Amino acid sequence: MSIVGLMDASQRERIRTDRLLLRPEEAAEMLSIGRSRLYELLKSGAVASLQIGRSRRISPDALDAFVSQLKAGAEPRLGDQGLGVTPQDSAEITVDRGFGGTR
Repeated sequence: MSIVGLMDASQRERIRTDRLLLRPEEAAEMLSIGRSRLYELLKSGAVASLQIGRSRRISPDALDAFVSQLKAGAEPRLGDQGLGVTPQDSAEITVDRGFGGTR
């Protein structure tokens, strides 16, 4: 079990508000889904992610956008997360709308 899984709700909320980027395991915990399901959402582009070197990270804004789309009853669409980060911002950071390609 991950350290995030051992945290109570207030500790998880603090991670959500204090950190700019989350590890996939933390993002999965925040959505109350498994890590494999999160990777499926990342691959499909339903949840936007960033790649920094070999590490994949998810912004709380991307999770909020995904949940908002679910609440609205809309299917999450590619490109709706509006992260405001582009590959031009850094040579080592790319916005990944799915594992298949970057934008």
